[in-house]
Amino acid sequence: MFTLRTGFYLDETPVRPGYFAPETPRNDSSNFTAGLTVNISKSLQIDASFLYSHFKEVDASYDYYFEDGTAVPFKGTYKTNAFVPGLGLTYKL
Repeated sequence: MFTLRTGFYLDETPVRPGYFAPETPRNDSSNFTAGLTVNISKSLQIDASFLYSHFKEVDASYDYYFEDGTAVPFKGTYKTNAFVPGLGLTYKL
């Protein structure tokens, strides 16, 4: 009646030094997943899932922004965590 799932994965950044943009943080992360399926009947099931992503703190910059032909890099210290819940309903004919 129940199916339980768990997982873990590491995700390494594809961003080269000098190209880090804060609107799409892509520093290295550790990710934990969990899921639960409840089979209500042969044709109906409910699925719940959860993802927690912990991104490594990084001091990074974007060095290719220009104003009036002059490079104006911006940099900072970035630390991100993400919590992603999910809920699904499946009906099989």
